Amino acid sequence: MQRLKPLFAQDGKDAKKHFSFARVIERLKSIRIQDCNLNEIKIPGIITTPDNEQ
Repeated sequence: MQRLKPLFAQDGKDAKKHFSFARVIERLKSIRIQDCNLNEIKIPGIITTPDNEQ
């Protein structure tokens, strides 16, 4: 939670607020490690590319 304090401090107020703790958790959960298959070739451990918010 300490690492998120600067994010919440610079965020807007009330209707202009962009981040909430729940939103931060949901955004981070969308980063995944996946195994990919390309024409029967298995590529293990591909990490999805985080966007700027993540």
